[in-house]
Amino acid sequence: MDHESMELVLSQFDQAEIFDKKYPYYKIIEVASNNDPEVVSEDSERLLDFIGGVLDPRDAIVPRGEAQAKKIWDLRENIANANISYGYCLKYDISLKSQDFDRIVQETRQVI
Repeated sequence: MDHESMELVLSQFDQAEIFDKKYPYYKIIEVASNNDPEVVSEDSERLLDFIGGVLDPRDAIVPRGEAQAKKIWDLRENIANANISYGYCLKYDISLKSQDFDRIVQETRQVI
């Protein structure tokens, strides 16, 4: 999710910032678990170790419960609804390498 999309969703849906700092892009990673309480914490630790090894996380939020996870996921899901008020809708629901994301965003902005 790019920063402009995040700002638009927050303003259109009257929501507060969830990160302490602003970044050009935000990554939302969803992980499913078997909900076994003994495994969930282990899964979370493995995920955080993995993310730290493959990404350069500058800031991160690990949801504490379903309500917070839903709030974060709703930010992503509401991008289209927030854009409709401006007469267009852009969707970046694509899979690509992180280093290519900025290029696709910039090229899309040039077209519109």
